[in-house]
Amino acid sequence: MTDEPINSRVERVLTTLTSTNQQVSFTAVAAATGISRTTLYRDPRLRALVEEHRNHAREARTLTGVATELVV
Repeated sequence: MTDEPINSRVERVLTTLTSTNQQVSFTAVAAATGISRTTLYRDPRLRALVEEHRNHAREARTLTGVATELVV
């Protein structure tokens, strides 16, 4: 498929989804990377990447997320 490492592909897609204000989900990442959702869920590193970006995107849209960024 591609010589790009799997972690790099996932990171690239997550960055694109986040920067374009698209919903970060396992389905969206799987579709954009060509990696199965099962692989994303079962690989602890990949799952952590997706969940981290998903949680960050969710927090950024709340007043608490904005307040946290202002304090930091």
